Amino acid sequence: MPRVVVAIITFGFAACAAAAFAQQPASPAPSAPGIIQRACVGCHDLAVAAGKGRSAEEWSDVVDRMVDHGVDATPAELAAVKAYLAKVLPPGAEGPPKALQ
Repeated sequence: MPRVVVAIITFGFAACAAAAFAQQPASPAPSAPGIIQRACVGCHDLAVAAGKGRSAEEWSDVVDRMVDHGVDATPAELAAVKAYLAKVLPPGAEGPPKALQ
């Protein structure tokens, strides 16, 4: 009989732990402005990192050069930054976007 009680208690704890773990939401992916603040502004002033507009290809080249210099960001974060910068800082745009300030 004691083995049955121990098995029931163990199963109960395991079920509760599994339910609690399953209910925790996944951490949201950081936004591109947050990634830029963390990965770019550590080495560059914001006006240098995002001070003028470029084409999508130029932004991709800039970000790829920063990867060569050791920027700390995942491939998904880098893709988000490239897309964000191409959208908010197209050719002819000046100054860092308000979301970065």
